[in-house]
Amino acid sequence: IYMYIENNEWVNCNFSARVATQRYIHANAEAQINRPIIFQISEMLNPARGEPFRVTGQMEHRALVERVNQDFARVRAEKTNFIIEYPVFISKSKGAPSIS
Repeated sequence: IYMYIENNEWVNCNFSARVATQRYIHANAEAQINRPIIFQISEMLNPARGEPFRVTGQMEHRALVERVNQDFARVRAEKTNFIIEYPVFISKSKGAPSIS
């Protein structure tokens, strides 16, 4: 069983970042992973004008039984919202005319 975060507009979880857990889980049982699931947030390609960029992203959780390509509906129903902000302001600045 592999645990991972589903890719979407704001989240990218590489296949290699999937975390394997035990081979089976009994009904109504719980399973824990032994390392965190690593994912990346999509880059802001165009600078925001005016207010800093702010959007709500969503982690869509998945647990996949790979040999039958089926996931767990209760895990799929779990969604975690988070805020993505790019608060960096860029303004013109003048540096030294040369480096010595």
